[in-house]
Amino acid sequence: MLSAWGKTDLASATSHHLVRHSADVAAVFLELLDNQVFLDRAKHAAGEEISSGHIRALGALTFLHDLGKLAPGFQAKGWAAGHGLRTMGHLEAGWHWIAKPRTDALAGAVTVLGQMGIGPWLPALFAHHGRPAPRPAPGAFETVLFDLPLYDWRAEELRLGQALLDWFPDLPEAVLPKPTPRLVHFYCGMLTLADWIGSDRRAFPFVPEFRPDYWKTAQSRARKRLREIGLAARGPNLVGPAEWCMISSHPAPLPAQQAVRNLPMDENFVLLEAETGAGKTEAALWRLLRLVEAGEVDALYFAVPTRAAARQLHRRVNDALARMFDPAPEAVLAVPGQVVSGEARGKRLPDFSVLWDDVQIRPARWAAE
Repeated sequence: MLSAWGKTDLASATSHHLVRHSADVAAVFLELLDNQVFLDRAKHAAGEEISSGHIRALGALTFLHDLGKLAPGFQAKGWAAGHGLRTMGHLEAGWHWIAKPRTDALAGAVTVLGQMGIGPWLPALFAHHGRPAPRPAPGAFETVLFDLPLYDWRAEELRLGQALLDWFPDLPEAVLPKPTPRLVHFYCGMLTLADWIGSDRRAFPFVPEFRPDYWKTAQSRARKRLREIGLAARGPNLVGPAEWCMISSHPAPLPAQQAVRNLPMDENFVLLEAETGAGKTEAALWRLLRLVEAGEVDALYFAVPTRAAARQLHRRVNDALARMFDPAPEAVLAVPGQVVSGEARGKRLPDFSVLWDDVQIRPARWAAE
């Protein structure tokens, strides 16, 4: 019998079991929210406290993001030619379990999911490719699930549902947070990010067989990968206190820089207008240092009007990072068509891989890629 695949590579005839991929993405999602910066953003979006129970419920929801891949019409996309089946997208198929609810679906977990309040979250769940997936017409669901001699979707659904119940044992007591628009939007971004990271086979190698104890492996791999790419709970390490000497070798800051330094930490919007040479870049870096030290942020983005300005600023910021942090992160040059991280340049290869012009292996360059 054919197993349900969650990720597949037709060129090498390899695949990753659907339950394993579901675990990978859910583990990454939960590990991301273990980062206080991400958790604070979730609370801000919700407008209220986000409990550990809310996070676990959102993790369980994330585990089901590829539910529609159980459908034979989707699985056929990874089978050899000649099966004669009409293929379909997994987002479209995912709506079936909601439009045609069965009490025994997902090993009985569907009842628990209903009690969690999953309904209003489904449009976000099925939008993880970047845009809403419209719910198909009712009649379209009649052709989603059907029996085949070599693929038993019922057995695979049972595996997925039982894994959900086993790996989220507190599910019966879990409740999803109120789906406010800002929180749902935030969740969409987090789910897309988790799916992107959890789909990288360099960190989550393909294994076609299901394994009942895989959850611990997924958690370990997620924790390791987020640490490698710079998104772990513990952010970059400052080499010292966030004072002027960390920014520049000049003996004292300029007036504009000192003015930014003296701003209160809870000021969310700052507009600094000053002439060229007044030190606006260093002022922004000083603000970054103080916010990193306080655990409020973990990154800084410069937006400038021209490519030439971006390249010049990139070099300055990259040099500054080497003074501020140990180990120093590489500044990414986010110019379309270029792949630059720190001083290294990358060349895009097939299958979303990148060849860098130095010999370093730095997974944190994933952002530049």
